[in-house]
Amino acid sequence: MESRIKIKMGSIEVEYEGESAFIKKDLLALIKQLADLLKTSGIPLDTPTHGAVAKGGKMHTGITTLAIAKKLEYKSGPDLIMAAAAKLTFVDQNEPFSRKKLLAEMKTASGVFKKSYTNNMSGYLDRLVADGKLLSAGTNTYTIADKEKPKLEAAIA
Repeated sequence: MESRIKIKMGSIEVEYEGESAFIKKDLLALIKQLADLLKTSGIPLDTPTHGAVAKGGKMHTGITTLAIAKKLEYKSGPDLIMAAAAKLTFVDQNEPFSRKKLLAEMKTASGVFKKSYTNNMSGYLDRLVADGKLLSAGTNTYTIADKEKPKLEAAIA
Protein backbone atom coordinates (compact mmCIF):
# COMPACT_ATOMS: atom_id res chain seq x y z
CA MET A 1 0.00 0.00 0.00
CA GLU A 2 1.30 3.44 -0.99
CA SER A 3 1.53 6.19 1.62
CA ARG A 4 2.72 9.74 1.63
CA ILE A 5 4.05 11.84 4.49
CA LYS A 6 5.68 15.23 4.84
CA ILE A 7 7.63 16.19 7.95
CA LYS A 8 8.91 19.67 8.65
CA MET A 9 11.03 20.51 11.66
CA GLY A 10 12.51 23.99 11.61
CA SER A 11 14.40 24.43 8.37
CA ILE A 12 14.47 20.70 7.61
CA GLU A 13 11.73 19.24 5.46
CA VAL A 14 11.39 15.61 4.35
CA GLU A 15 8.78 14.18 2.01
CA TYR A 16 8.26 10.45 1.54
CA GLU A 17 6.02 8.63 -0.88
CA GLY A 18 6.13 4.87 -1.02
CA GLU A 19 5.38 1.73 0.92
CA SER A 20 3.43 2.30 4.13
CA ALA A 21 5.58 -0.32 5.87
CA PHE A 22 8.38 2.25 6.09
CA ILE A 23 6.12 4.70 7.87
CA LYS A 24 4.97 2.06 10.33
CA LYS A 25 8.43 0.64 10.91
CA ASP A 26 10.93 3.50 10.55
CA LEU A 27 9.06 6.80 10.97
CA LEU A 28 9.89 7.23 14.64
CA ALA A 29 13.60 6.68 13.99
CA LEU A 30 13.51 9.25 11.19
CA ILE A 31 11.88 11.85 13.44
CA LYS A 32 14.51 11.23 16.13
CA GLN A 33 17.30 11.65 13.56
CA LEU A 34 15.79 14.92 12.35
CA ALA A 35 15.48 16.20 15.92
CA ASP A 36 19.13 15.27 16.60
CA LEU A 37 20.24 16.98 13.39
CA LEU A 38 18.39 20.15 14.36
CA LYS A 39 19.81 20.03 17.87
CA THR A 40 23.41 19.75 16.61
CA SER A 41 22.87 22.50 14.03
CA GLY A 42 21.94 24.99 16.76
CA ILE A 43 18.97 26.30 14.76
CA PRO A 44 15.87 26.72 16.94
CA LEU A 45 12.73 25.03 15.63
CA ASP A 46 10.83 28.31 15.32
CA THR A 47 13.56 30.41 13.65
CA PRO A 48 13.71 30.86 9.88
CA THR A 49 17.09 30.18 8.33
CA HIS A 50 19.03 32.84 6.45
CA GLY A 51 17.21 33.75 3.26
CA ALA A 52 13.91 32.34 4.47
CA VAL A 53 10.86 34.28 5.52
CA ALA A 54 7.99 32.98 7.60
CA LYS A 55 4.75 34.34 6.16
CA GLY A 56 1.32 32.96 6.88
CA GLY A 57 2.91 29.90 8.50
CA LYS A 58 4.85 29.05 5.34
CA MET A 59 8.53 29.27 4.55
CA HIS A 60 9.70 30.96 1.38
CA THR A 61 13.37 30.46 0.66
CA GLY A 62 15.62 31.85 -2.01
CA ILE A 63 12.92 32.29 -4.63
CA THR A 64 13.60 34.91 -7.28
CA THR A 65 11.40 37.30 -9.22
CA LEU A 66 12.31 35.37 -12.37
CA ALA A 67 11.11 32.08 -10.83
CA ILE A 68 7.85 33.71 -9.71
CA ALA A 69 7.33 35.24 -13.16
CA LYS A 70 7.78 31.82 -14.77
CA LYS A 71 5.29 30.22 -12.36
CA LEU A 72 2.81 32.99 -13.17
CA GLU A 73 3.38 32.32 -16.88
CA TYR A 74 4.85 35.78 -17.48
CA LYS A 75 3.78 37.43 -20.74
CA SER A 76 4.10 41.20 -20.21
CA GLY A 77 5.45 44.11 -18.20
CA PRO A 78 2.49 44.09 -15.80
CA ASP A 79 3.04 40.36 -15.20
CA LEU A 80 6.65 41.06 -14.25
CA ILE A 81 5.53 43.89 -11.97
CA MET A 82 3.23 41.47 -10.13
CA ALA A 83 6.03 38.90 -9.84
CA ALA A 84 8.38 41.55 -8.42
CA ALA A 85 5.63 42.75 -6.06
CA ALA A 86 5.16 39.17 -4.85
CA LYS A 87 8.90 38.79 -4.23
CA LEU A 88 9.05 42.05 -2.29
CA THR A 89 5.93 41.24 -0.26
CA PHE A 90 6.24 37.55 0.56
CA VAL A 91 9.96 36.82 0.39
CA ASP A 92 11.54 40.13 1.40
CA GLN A 93 8.62 41.18 3.66
CA ASN A 94 8.84 44.66 2.18
CA GLU A 95 5.29 45.98 1.97
CA PRO A 96 4.38 48.63 1.10
CA PHE A 97 7.07 48.95 -1.54
CA SER A 98 8.20 51.91 -3.58
CA ARG A 99 8.14 52.21 -7.35
CA LYS A 100 11.93 52.42 -7.24
CA LYS A 101 12.26 49.12 -5.34
CA LEU A 102 9.72 47.51 -7.62
CA LEU A 103 11.69 48.51 -10.72
CA ALA A 104 14.97 47.37 -9.17
CA GLU A 105 13.41 43.99 -8.38
CA MET A 106 12.04 43.68 -11.92
CA LYS A 107 15.55 44.25 -13.30
CA THR A 108 16.80 41.16 -11.43
CA ALA A 109 14.71 38.99 -13.77
CA SER A 110 17.37 38.77 -16.44
CA GLY A 111 16.18 37.34 -19.71
CA VAL A 112 12.63 38.64 -19.29
CA PHE A 113 13.13 42.26 -18.20
CA LYS A 114 13.03 44.66 -21.13
CA LYS A 115 14.28 48.24 -21.07
CA SER A 116 10.91 49.37 -22.46
CA TYR A 117 9.34 48.33 -19.13
CA THR A 118 11.11 51.27 -17.49
CA ASN A 119 9.56 53.73 -19.96
CA ASN A 120 6.09 52.15 -19.64
CA MET A 121 6.17 51.71 -15.85
CA SER A 122 3.70 54.53 -15.07
CA GLY A 123 1.12 53.16 -17.47
CA TYR A 124 1.57 49.62 -16.20
CA LEU A 125 1.17 50.71 -12.58
CA ASP A 126 -1.89 52.83 -13.37
CA ARG A 127 -3.48 49.85 -15.15
CA LEU A 128 -2.70 47.44 -12.28
CA VAL A 129 -4.22 49.87 -9.78
CA ALA A 130 -7.29 50.39 -12.01
CA ASP A 131 -7.66 46.59 -12.34
CA GLY A 132 -7.52 46.23 -8.54
CA LYS A 133 -4.36 44.12 -8.53
CA LEU A 134 -2.23 46.74 -6.80
CA LEU A 135 -3.29 49.41 -4.35
CA SER A 136 -1.72 52.84 -4.14
CA ALA A 137 -0.39 53.36 -0.61
CA GLY A 138 0.84 56.90 -1.24
CA THR A 139 2.95 58.70 -3.79
CA ASN A 140 4.84 56.06 -5.78
CA THR A 141 4.14 53.48 -3.07
CA TYR A 142 2.11 50.31 -3.58
CA THR A 143 0.80 47.16 -1.96
CA ILE A 144 -0.72 44.02 -3.44
CA ALA A 145 -4.51 43.93 -3.25
CA ASP A 146 -5.81 41.30 -0.84
CA LYS A 147 -7.70 39.48 -3.59
CA GLU A 148 -4.42 38.92 -5.50
CA LYS A 149 -2.35 37.68 -2.56
CA PRO A 150 -3.50 34.02 -2.52
CA LYS A 151 -2.68 33.55 -6.21
CA LEU A 152 0.75 35.14 -5.85
CA GLU A 153 1.60 33.33 -2.65
CA ALA A 154 0.64 30.04 -4.31
CA ALA A 155 3.19 30.78 -7.03
CA ILE A 156 5.88 31.09 -4.37
CA ALA A 157 4.92 28.04 -2.32
